[in-house]
Amino acid sequence: MRSVSLLALASCSASWSGAAEFEPFMVGDTKRLDPTEHGLFSSLKVVLSSLLESVGARLELLANEIQEEKLRCVNLALLALGTVFCLGAAGLVGVFFLTVLFWENRAALLGMLGIAFALTGVILAALLRRALTRPRGIFEASLSELREDIRQLKGITDSNGDAE
Repeated sequence: MRSVSLLALASCSASWSGAAEFEPFMVGDTKRLDPTEHGLFSSLKVVLSSLLESVGARLELLANEIQEEKLRCVNLALLALGTVFCLGAAGLVGVFFLTVLFWENRAALLGMLGIAFALTGVILAALLRRALTRPRGIFEASLSELREDIRQLKGITDSNGDAE
C-alpha cells in the first residue's frame, strides 16, 4: 500500500483546482490555510495541519520530559555514588580511629561496629526498595495534555452529535 505525503496532496489539490503553478504546502503555513476556502482538499489541509502541529507539540513535550528525566537520573546516580564513597571512607576511618582509641577492647568494638553497619545497611536497603517500587508521575505533563486533547475531542464530537 502506498502512503500519500502531504506534499503530494498539496500538489494534487493545486493541479485539480486548475492552479497554474505548484506551491508546496508547509506545516504551520497559516496564510495558505484559508478556512473560508471551499473544497475537500482545503478542509483536509486545515485538518492535517492542525493535527500535525498538535502531534509535533506533544512530541516536543515528550522529548523534553525524557531529557529532564535522563538528567535527573544521571544527577541522582552521581549523588548516590559520591555519597556511598564519602560515607564508606568515613566509616573506615571511624572504625580505624575507634580501634586505635580502644585498643584493649578492639574485638568487642569491631563486633559492635559490624552489627551497627549491618543494621544500617538493612535499613537503607529497605528504604531503597520502597523508593524504587513507589510509582512516580513520569511523563505527567504529556499525559495530562493528551487527556485534555481527548476531553476536547469528546466535547467536539458530543456537540456535533447534539447538533444533528
